[in-house]
Amino acid sequence: MVTTGDVENVFLKAYDALERGSFDSEIFLDLVRADFSNERELKDYEELLNILIARTQNAISPWPPVKTDILKTTVKITDIAEIKPFREGEICYIPVSKNESTFIIGDLHGDRESFVKIMEKTQFLTKHADGTRIIALGDYIDRGLHGLNIIVGLVLLKLFFPEQILLLKGNHEVWEKTDSGKIIPTVSGDNEFIEGWEELFSPDTFANLKNFFDDMPAMVFTNNGGLLAHGGIPRPEGDNHDYSFIKSLADLNSPKIIKEVLWSDPEDKETVIITGDTRFSFAKKHFESYMQRIGGSFMIRGHEPVSQGSRYLFDNKLLTVFSTGGSGAYEGYAEMHPAFVLMDGNGEKYIFNV
Repeated sequence: MVTTGDVENVFLKAYDALERGSFDSEIFLDLVRADFSNERELKDYEELLNILIARTQNAISPWPPVKTDILKTTVKITDIAEIKPFREGEICYIPVSKNESTFIIGDLHGDRESFVKIMEKTQFLTKHADGTRIIALGDYIDRGLHGLNIIVGLVLLKLFFPEQILLLKGNHEVWEKTDSGKIIPTVSGDNEFIEGWEELFSPDTFANLKNFFDDMPAMVFTNNGGLLAHGGIPRPEGDNHDYSFIKSLADLNSPKIIKEVLWSDPEDKETVIITGDTRFSFAKKHFESYMQRIGGSFMIRGHEPVSQGSRYLFDNKLLTVFSTGGSGAYEGYAEMHPAFVLMDGNGEKYIFNV
């Protein structure tokens, strides 16, 4: 493990490697495994941390803006005719070719041990071939002890491989700024993350972290009808599984729908009466109606603890993946068996436990 006395040196090495454009897996692993517990020395590398985070502004959305509002004129995912990736608002579109592989990582919740094991098992750190992509589904912080390590690792990956690393936001990556300028989380439990560092880091650092999270998209569409998001699907109108209010895919960019997509969970039933305010459950009929409306074939999501790391529902059209568990996880997740997913160019999915 890199001790705090060496952390600043590792940050400097990471910065130098970035300037050279030469990724070094050992530097990446050193930072992810670094000991950030020495409060007196955290200030020494705060400036370098801010420089790296600020640089992600262009890397988060590496694709040039499209000339027309594609999503406004499209109702179904499979009707998108673009051959290149693009982003509109909170939505990214990725045309997956037959020879590409996409690794999908679920909630990490500050579990650096599982994060490192996943990165090693994917072999992305050593090969990172052009035909390989990683999509992370959010909830990088909260509960676990090493949320900052996860963030630093994701920042480095995004800076070195902007088109191959796609970071979606989870509900724990939604922070707000008060009238007084203070950064606060929208999930009360995240106060521990902020309160643990606010006496050590300047307000500018938290503002940069908020911008980093804000810039993350909330959804990914793929050309084979795939939908990837942190939580689930939006509420229907009324109690009758009605999604006719979605007139185009651009409607999914509304703040109300984005919040619902970050928070909702599937329930293994044919139908349920949707209750609750922020977090709510949807059933098979809701899912089928929504997917039919937007032309979706399958969904991969996180958000929900799953004991074996993954779970299929709704005739195997919906897959939940959870990527934290074991000795390095938050104690409430210690009995979980973390997993990640490999999706090939045909949309076939393969589940690996860590």
